Amino acid sequence: MQSHLLSSPSQLSKKCYSKPLHCNKIFAIGYTPVQLHFLMLKHFFATVCAGFLLTLTACYSPGLQRPFFVPACPVNIPETEILTRKGIDSVLGLLPTVDFKALDSTYLCYSDPENKFCRKLASQQYYMVKGDQVFWPLVGKYRIGDFMTPDRYYTQNMRELCAGHTQYWLVDKKMLYMMLDLILALDEKGYNKYGFRVNIGHRHPAWNDGTPNSAKFSQHIYGRAVDISVRDIDNDFVVTQQDKEIVLTLLEKIVGSKGGIGKYPGSMGIHFDSRGTKARWDQH
Repeated sequence: MQSHLLSSPSQLSKKCYSKPLHCNKIFAIGYTPVQLHFLMLKHFFATVCAGFLLTLTACYSPGLQRPFFVPACPVNIPETEILTRKGIDSVLGLLPTVDFKALDSTYLCYSDPENKFCRKLASQQYYMVKGDQVFWPLVGKYRIGDFMTPDRYYTQNMRELCAGHTQYWLVDKKMLYMMLDLILALDEKGYNKYGFRVNIGHRHPAWNDGTPNSAKFSQHIYGRAVDISVRDIDNDFVVTQQDKEIVLTLLEKIVGSKGGIGKYPGSMGIHFDSRGTKARWDQH
């Protein structure tokens, strides 16, 4: 659909602030908003199904907990741990950034086809991630790719790592610092510091809309939130609610009044974020 672009990034940004953007006119000629929404849902379910198929032909990187095809060129997968805030800052400092206004029109229409979050995201700076940078350790052994939206841009990059496709990513350092504090606290108490899986961090608006039970103005949209699945924290070779309670107890102290915690009883899932105010809830 990229061949049907009519507008430059600067033109799109101008329209973005003057009135709602109709991406079917600028992004894909011939598609109505309803049809574009259907295409987004179709891609979402195709990506989910592809995840199962990828396990048959793909491998997994240490830390990065999503499948990727074996690339046709050398790929750098560092095995270092990032266990300080300065280390997190250093990794992020190596990535180029781009203002929301300078994002290309293709991505803007793909990530927010109804132009709902133009003003809310106007002040954000996005990180530009290319190729095997998804494998860079970011906090502990968890890698940049673990916190990214697993959308079309992500999938294309993982299939063609040698091509160095650009992906746009939002993340709040304060949320990463919270995760670092969790890792360090688990380690200090003798628990398995990597006894949880990072499910997702950033979700752009379109991906958030396609996520079941997601909040309309989710903190994931701004890169301030992360969802994790708790595993064997206490090293007893069994995953139980006791493992989850250990993590929740630590997060209460770490997050405090600086963010939100979703507890989700009956599951092993936990949400925490750096929204700046205290929030607690149980259900999705």
